[in-house]
Formats: sequence, C-alpha cells, structure tokens
Amino acid sequence: MRALMQLVEGADSIVRTADLAKVTPEVLAAARRAGILRPEDPGFEDVSASDLSRVLRVLYGLSGRGRPVPAVFEAVAAPLGWMGTGKDAREVLLCARPPGGLSTALERRRPTLVLVPTARHLTPELRERHAPGAVVTLEALEEALVPLGGRLVRRAAIAPDAPETGAPPVRPSIRLLGLAKRWTELRICVVDRTTVRVDAGGRCIRCTYVDLGMAHGHNRRPTLAWEVLEEVCQHHGCFRTRRFGNENATRQLLHRVGRDLQELFGIEGSPFHRYRSDCGWRVRFEVRPDLPDDVEEDTATFAHYVRKKSAKARSFVPHGE
Repeated sequence: MRALMQLVEGADSIVRTADLAKVTPEVLAAARRAGILRPEDPGFEDVSASDLSRVLRVLYGLSGRGRPVPAVFEAVAAPLGWMGTGKDAREVLLCARPPGGLSTALERRRPTLVLVPTARHLTPELRERHAPGAVVTLEALEEALVPLGGRLVRRAAIAPDAPETGAPPVRPSIRLLGLAKRWTELRICVVDRTTVRVDAGGRCIRCTYVDLGMAHGHNRRPTLAWEVLEEVCQHHGCFRTRRFGNENATRQLLHRVGRDLQELFGIEGSPFHRYRSDCGWRVRFEVRPDLPDDVEEDTATFAHYVRKKSAKARSFVPHGE
C-alpha cells in the first residue's frame, strides 16, 4: 500500500506502467478497480485525484454537502467532506503533498481529520499530539487501507467500483415500463448469477443484468445496482449488509438504485421501505432467491398472487411511515 500512496505523494499524476512494479498485484488490481489508477497512453497510467477522493468519501462515510471532489492533487490540503453530524461533525482533509500543506492543516482550530498518503512525514511527536481525541487528528492511508477480495477496504467499508468515465452508459434493452403500476404487483426471481425473471401483469420476462442496464459501459461487468438487486433477492427482500460501505454510503447507494428502478419500471415512489433496525431496508416488491416450483405458472395463478400480495401490503404499515 505504501508504494501506491507514494505515487499519490509524487509530483507527477501520470506514471509509467513500468514504475508500478513496486505495487503488489493485489493493491494494483484494487486501485484499478476503484479507478485510482487509470490507463492513459500506452505504457502510462493516471493517478486520479478525483477517484481517490470519491473512494475516500465512501470509505470514511463522508458527506460532501454538494461540493465536488478535488480534481487534482494540490500543495494545500483539500477538503473531502464531513463525517458525523451536529456537534460531532468533523471535516476531513486530504493532504496529498505533506511537505507543503501538512503544517497549515494541523493549525486548524475546529475538529478535523487530516489524511496523508504515507506515514513518512508523521513523527512520533506529531502522532502523539494529533492522536484520536485531539481537535485535529492524523491518519495515514497506507496504514488505514488494505486490499481485500479485489477491493480497497477500510474497516467495514469497501471501495466502490470506478465509474466508467468516457464509456457510454448501458441502457436497458428490454421494455418494462408499464408492466406494473405499483411495486406490490411486481416480483423478481433469481435465475442464475446473471439473470432474473420479472413477473408482473401476467407476464414472466427473463432479463440479464445487461438487459436491465446494470452493466458498466466499456467492460459489461455488473454494476453495484445489480449487486444490490442480487442481495435483496437472496435475503428475501431485506438489505442489511455493510459490504457496500457504512450506513451513510449504503443509504446513498440505495437511493441511486431506487431511482434506477423507478426509471426502469416507470413506478412512482421508492421501491424501498424506510430503514428499520430490526430488518434494515426492505423492498416493496416480492423477491425470490430462486424460481417458483412451477416455472411455467400461468396468468391466473400470478394474478391471484398479485391480489394476495396487494392485500397484505395494505395491511402492513412500516415503522415510521
């Protein structure tokens, strides 16, 4: 991890691919997946300030409050966002060039977390003065981040995949608009790792993640939206995992997924109930981790299912709604 973070501290944002030999294969793969390293001209890669900042916002659960992420690494410490709320709020800065910006960042008089790429500039005195509990605290990314399962991880938070910059977005290739008027009329069943079956209005339609527009633009890999859909299907409509980040990052992710599903099916209102401590987030439509026993179920059978599900939904009022 230190070799990667030394590139962040370096003066050049474009590095030779050959110069990445010191970065371990696990860290290299995770950094490329997150978009921190991006191919440029043949033999060169870009160390992306905006993507590192985006990843850190997710890993640290930061609120940007409408501010864009830093586009370049600057001499002064750049604000990434805020962690916590109210009196517990703490601003988080990325000091990518410690020799020029660290001393100024440490002089702040309000609660601040200063992130530096490596620990090379953190003396024992600085660590003691800016330990947890101080007004201004210090943390080295080389010590806080590790590769795990092909992704960069900080404690329970996992770095998201890189957005496919420059690649045209994959649009849904199957028409699902108007298939159902309410979420309770919809059922989604898992067929396999790449396919689901959508049941509504007496129709059963098999769709891959590419059909649903849940694929990245240039490599057709599944997006996080597909992973969320798989997760809720496998857990019978509940979403409680933290593998996509902390509570704030997960809430933002589900908001985006909900918006995508609204556009896909043309149904008003969020497909997710409000969060509940006993079950997490729960979808408003029916899901199954597999196909029903009768795969070829007819229209009458499914219509009966819809009426039963709708009656059940009307009798259930989620906590807080």
